Amino acid sequence: MVKLTEEEVRVIAKVGVVSCTLSLVGTTVVIISFIRLRKVVLSCFINHLALCIAVSDFFSALWYLVSAILTASQTPIPESFCTFQGWFQEFTYSSANYWTLAFATETFLQVIRGRSLRNRIKQIHIGVWTASFIASLLPLVAQPWVKYGLGGAVCWITDVIEPPLGRFVLFYIEVYLIMIIICVQYTKIAWFIYQVRKSSPEFYGKHRSGFSTLIKLSLIPLVYVFMWVPSSVNRIQQAADPKTPIYSLSIIHVFCSSSIGFWNAIVYGALLNYNRVVDFLGEQKLQNTSGSSGSVDSVEIATFTAKDDFS
Repeated sequence: MVKLTEEEVRVIAKVGVVSCTLSLVGTTVVIISFIRLRKVVLSCFINHLALCIAVSDFFSALWYLVSAILTASQTPIPESFCTFQGWFQEFTYSSANYWTLAFATETFLQVIRGRSLRNRIKQIHIGVWTASFIASLLPLVAQPWVKYGLGGAVCWITDVIEPPLGRFVLFYIEVYLIMIIICVQYTKIAWFIYQVRKSSPEFYGKHRSGFSTLIKLSLIPLVYVFMWVPSSVNRIQQAADPKTPIYSLSIIHVFCSSSIGFWNAIVYGALLNYNRVVDFLGEQKLQNTSGSSGSVDSVEIATFTAKDDFS
């Protein structure tokens, strides 16, 4: 099993307290901003998805913070409470994963396919929350391979038997798949923007602010990818060599994975003007008129409205 000294675990827990506090502040600001400007913001479907990400990140950070504070203060955590907390931590982690995937997919479909998931919002909610609930039940079903308990600094999925691959299989494979899907989607979006800029410079120049907004919106799923990279590397290292964990990598892992809400808030709050957020993606329609050729010459781009100016 992966072992760190008690002092190292306490330091990691303190790092978690700091990063979770940042996430709570960031997600709270985003949620309050959405509530205050709900008539403008929530009329935009992509912002509805961003709000769902913020809510999941908020509760994920909140429960992580509780464990981190107790561990940092050397306060014993009752087993039943730790089990429930670990379950809820997994539920919120998974919901944040799936909402981020939904956000990325919506952006991809609107830009590349000229379609939207807007009319399927109820099905998306049912799908995301159901999938998250099922994911949170898997560690209970997989006992005694894994269990919910205190693993290091917080209560979450804990490996019980060697090799310590339970948490890696039950959670991180899901993360890797989502990361791969997002990277593929945004690679296609980036290639599309490049083609437009190269083949239709006048159109690109006229609607530069609209394309700028698209790039800004793309940063939210990319934050997810970047922030989970250190965690993924750490879990791979621990699985490959469980007897020699890397302390510094564990600290980076905890800070990045538990501060995603903060970085999402920076992206959404700093790059977009809430008072002028409109459904940019809903106002523009990109229709491929020649199948899957992907050529900009074969793409009919409807006129962007003046509302796409976020600058």
